[in-house]
Amino acid sequence: MRAAFRADGAAYMGGGHIMRCLALANALSARGASCHLIARHLTDALAGRIRSAGHDLTLLPPRPHSVETGPLAPAHADWLGTFWADDAADSAAALGPGCDWLIVDHYALDARWHAALRPKARRILVIDDLADRPLACDALLDPNYRRPGEDPFAERVPPECHRFSSPQMALLDPAFAAAHARARVRTSARHAFLYLGTATADHHLPVLDALAATDLTADLVSSATVITDSRLTTHPAIRSGRIRLHGPQPSLLPFMERADLAIGPIGSSTWERFAMALPTLAVTIATNQERIAHDLATDRLTLLLGRLDSVTAATASAALTALMSPDMLVDMSRRTHALCDGRGAARLADALVAGTPTD
Repeated sequence: MRAAFRADGAAYMGGGHIMRCLALANALSARGASCHLIARHLTDALAGRIRSAGHDLTLLPPRPHSVETGPLAPAHADWLGTFWADDAADSAAALGPGCDWLIVDHYALDARWHAALRPKARRILVIDDLADRPLACDALLDPNYRRPGEDPFAERVPPECHRFSSPQMALLDPAFAAAHARARVRTSARHAFLYLGTATADHHLPVLDALAATDLTADLVSSATVITDSRLTTHPAIRSGRIRLHGPQPSLLPFMERADLAIGPIGSSTWERFAMALPTLAVTIATNQERIAHDLATDRLTLLLGRLDSVTAATASAALTALMSPDMLVDMSRRTHALCDGRGAARLADALVAGTPTD
């Protein structure tokens, strides 16, 4: 079986799309498939992870920067950096003789791009959680939590599209499936884990001040730029050793296992925290995260702090106090643990291998 992926992982969009594709590629490879990842925008670190996993990687050729505008343009068209038709032509060339499954994880690509690549792929799977544009695919993976009766993709995919939905299908590293079995229900809060993705030092400071006002110890994981910022390195809670700074990590799993609560963004790491039964004080970084954040908070699966750029030490402190309640910790820990077991990549890989047309 030949599987190809089209996704990007530039610093401004984060690495979540690449990482979930990589989790699926690894699961497919373990089942005998060959995997080829195609990207236009990719950090060196993510490129290294793809190559070290043994997958083929093609970086699309540079094109003059351009952004589609008009009524048909996807909301994230600027993420592509070129017109969709040019990207489709480059991707088709990179695919060579084609593939059995083309897996597309990109908010800037829609049904027009999928149709253009159809001659190169026997079947197309789209990974999406926004439902903000038409998709022309044989299968859809939507790992988001959806409230009963909510079906945002009803008018976005063809009627015959096979749909894989729910956090149980989230594409996580298999280490989270193993860790899920030993995850503990949190009954009290002594140690916190702070990870805010690509946020700047300015965004970390209010949360850091709120943590410092508690009795919690904490691990803070961020970029090398953030953890060497003098405002953090000279912070009393860090100088005392109560809050420890860590640079980029190959996995956040060890920090999640140690923690009694987390402070982090809505996104792929949400389902990692669910698998670890880790209660979370959640922040949103992008507008497209706000709907799912609201739904998770409404159903008491996270406690929502709000937009990261509007967080203050006072609001973070109040939210932390609420989350540290033993009743909230226990309830959130149990309920999130039941929603995601970390085996989504294995489930989807099994389904794709079983559904591959025979030669």
